[in-house]
Amino acid sequence: MPQALLSFVGEQLAVSPAVFADYARRDQTRREHIVEIQKYLSLRTATREDRRSALLAAIEAAAATDKGRTIAEAIVKNFHDRRALLPSTEHMDRIGRAGRAIARKRAHRAILKECKPGQLAALDALLSFDPSIRKTRSGWLGEWSDSPGAANLSGLLDRLDFLRGLALDPACRESIHPERWKQIVREGEATPAWLAEDFGAERRRATLLAHLVNLHERLTVSGAILA
Repeated sequence: MPQALLSFVGEQLAVSPAVFADYARRDQTRREHIVEIQKYLSLRTATREDRRSALLAAIEAAAATDKGRTIAEAIVKNFHDRRALLPSTEHMDRIGRAGRAIARKRAHRAILKECKPGQLAALDALLSFDPSIRKTRSGWLGEWSDSPGAANLSGLLDRLDFLRGLALDPACRESIHPERWKQIVREGEATPAWLAEDFGAERRRATLLAHLVNLHERLTVSGAILA
């Protein structure tokens, strides 16, 4: 036990912190006192159902963010609300990681839910080298400028035509939390094609789709301004 905590408790009880060494030698005494404290505070050891409830709380929190602190706070609150003692730090960490992983998968599946097989294949093809432009279509789409000029406007319109040909439904963004959508879009903007190929199929496709829907909106606005 931390010395600072022992000193604080000893001061409250007017007892020297040194006596704790003798108290801690007898496991039975500690166990009996733990039971008494739990009873006094109306607390109990966490059960399987408590841990399952905490996982659901983690998934709900992770639907909007990957921030560990936010997810951990949701887990702790859930245990407290159920009057259950917190499990070990390691177990709490596993619950948080599992909740975050599940939330990510659910978001990816929700984004792709209305995609047809042909659209999924088109998303995959964006990461392949295209001899006609000597680069991947994904890389080409990201190389545009909103600076005034005929060449820039032409390039922007070419990209808009290409994106419209994919017939991607922008309503997919409504299927997940807005903050999660923003996070996936940022990931898509920052991830090069060679790295995206290492993602699992759902994550790769959902990340590309979110990025392209957002890119289409930006190009539409820029095209209207340049025109």
